[in-house]
Amino acid sequence: MKHLLDDAVNQTEVKQDEIKSQVAEETESTDFTEEEQEGYYILKAILSSIVDPSRVTYKDTASYCNVLLDNNSRKPIVRLHFNNPNRKKLEIFFMNSENNKDSEKLSIENLNEIYQYSDRFKSIVESYDL
Repeated sequence: MKHLLDDAVNQTEVKQDEIKSQVAEETESTDFTEEEQEGYYILKAILSSIVDPSRVTYKDTASYCNVLLDNNSRKPIVRLHFNNPNRKKLEIFFMNSENNKDSEKLSIENLNEIYQYSDRFKSIVESYDL
């Protein structure tokens, strides 16, 4: 009986170690990079003319940084695809002709190009904020 209990405890400890390792791995892969931070702050500044900046939030994932309105994943503004430093992309959300959410990916060379799309960011935020 003691042998079975020891085995069960050991298996539980191994599983816990695996879970801790997986969580640590996921946390490391979603680093909020310096470029993502800078892009996020540019977006907050652009949108501050139409909404309280505290309403503009982000959720970082392994493949992109999602900039949201009201921390709501159903209100995406733009995704910053900056994990490949040689190929930066903006995935800008908009309402299509059927009034459904859609997105367009655009390549950028540097973060200052974000300002070119200010009207588009404001437009999607206004459509959510009605």
